[in-house]
Amino acid sequence: MRVLTQETFPNKLKLDAKDKQILAYLALDVRIPYTTLAKKVLLSPDAVRYRIDRLKQEQVLIGTRTLVSLGALGFSSYHLFLSLHPPNLKKEADYIRFFETDSRVNAALQYMGKWDFELAVVSKTPKDLDSFRVDLSQRCPTIQEERIILLLETLKSTALPERIFPDLRMNPASEKIKKKIKMSKLDEKDHHILSVLAEEADMKVEKIVEKTKLSRDIVSYRMKRLVESGVIVGFRPIINYTRLGFSIYAVLFKLQVRSVERERSLRTFLQESPAVLWAVRTLGEWDLLIYIIGKDTEDFYRTIVEIREGFADMIKNYEALIAYREYKYTYLPEIITQR
Repeated sequence: MRVLTQETFPNKLKLDAKDKQILAYLALDVRIPYTTLAKKVLLSPDAVRYRIDRLKQEQVLIGTRTLVSLGALGFSSYHLFLSLHPPNLKKEADYIRFFETDSRVNAALQYMGKWDFELAVVSKTPKDLDSFRVDLSQRCPTIQEERIILLLETLKSTALPERIFPDLRMNPASEKIKKKIKMSKLDEKDHHILSVLAEEADMKVEKIVEKTKLSRDIVSYRMKRLVESGVIVGFRPIINYTRLGFSIYAVLFKLQVRSVERERSLRTFLQESPAVLWAVRTLGEWDLLIYIIGKDTEDFYRTIVEIREGFADMIKNYEALIAYREYKYTYLPEIITQR
């Protein structure tokens, strides 16, 4: 998912029912063939291709990414929240260059408020994470405060929350949970395929063959194994939410009064909430991290109130973060494919 864009668009974009349907199916699997998609939306393949090209020209679709399970690759994901003092734009620029180039960082977001940055960092062991923190303290000496959470379990992850197109008269079937095959350690060929697909999830097989120098049969077989084993979780479009009139807000919750029944209710609520883009259980300073989509702060506030009212017995406190800028976001940081 790409979280933020800095562009502003003076004209309001109007999408018809067919455009919305196409986006909804692409959100489930951006590798869906034009012929299959055409049958689902009752258009010709050429019409589907034309509409997708137009969505790209209008900057609604701004790329594709392959969603990879870090856990399946033996890595854990940590999110670090950093507060800087004193503020210094020149130093911030140096920090950002470090975030963008470090192979262990897969996301770097900037906020307005108490926390200046959120970093997503991958590591195999807590010792590896501590090594990153040592490097961080040396490269970014004005960090005044730091909070760390470990991502435990994804509760919801979608590229197109229902809030964006509430009038969409369709319900694309969610992907069924399949029994995962056991897969031995990934070899160089697997890593090469993942690297090629990471930032271009809709790449044609012929192009993958050309880039990897592997046969078509080997590419097809290994991609299938990577999906069936759960290493590849999905193929997602990068949707420009700003272009559709929406903003992203991050919220951190500290929970109390835990019970299996209430935990299940919270999970169901988040999965069904049309405003939730991403929700994950965490360990550390906070117990829950949610990205919420809204047209404005009032829209965001209504979602927060709904969560707080419905789960007042569970929520101890929360922090809302106003997202400002995204500097880096990838599902496959370089350290994973480094040999």
